[in-house]
Amino acid sequence: MKRESKTQYALLGILTQCEMSGYEIKKFIEESLGFFWNESFGQIYPTLKALETDRLVSATEIVSQENTKSKIVYKITKQGIVELKKWLEGSTSKSTLRNEFLLKLFFARNIDSKKLMEMINEEETRNLDDLKIFQSIKLNLNEEHKKHPDHRYWIFTLDYGIDCAKMTLKWLSKIKKEISNLS
Repeated sequence: MKRESKTQYALLGILTQCEMSGYEIKKFIEESLGFFWNESFGQIYPTLKALETDRLVSATEIVSQENTKSKIVYKITKQGIVELKKWLEGSTSKSTLRNEFLLKLFFARNIDSKKLMEMINEEETRNLDDLKIFQSIKLNLNEEHKKHPDHRYWIFTLDYGIDCAKMTLKWLSKIKKEISNLS
């Protein structure tokens, strides 16, 4: 069964923050949603065109004074807000987890236990790094954006990331002990 693309809703949601170009949307995704949602330029630009055709966003070409290059800035329309709200209030489809580490762990019987331990240690380092990043972002949000109307929702998603990283670290520690006992 083919999964329905949620790109249009991600872009509509992002455009509730402010008007942005496709490049600025990509940058926004990388800096705020990138730990749980990704979109490529190959998804962003065709979707923006389709949203414009459907009158869910409007586009304005802005010509820079410094050079002759122009950029197209997109703004969500009232109809776009209605469509976003309809999707937000609808039921959420089941997420499909794609995790290369888990895939490798599932078949790890086929590799040397020393290599497996290296793989687990790398995953542990990634999760420690993510945890530090999430905690830093949370501190920044609480210091710089406490009054933003989306603050509490940003914190909810950050807390999810923090809790997942902590849980994963605990789980990895358990796995390491079990593998050490097998050796």
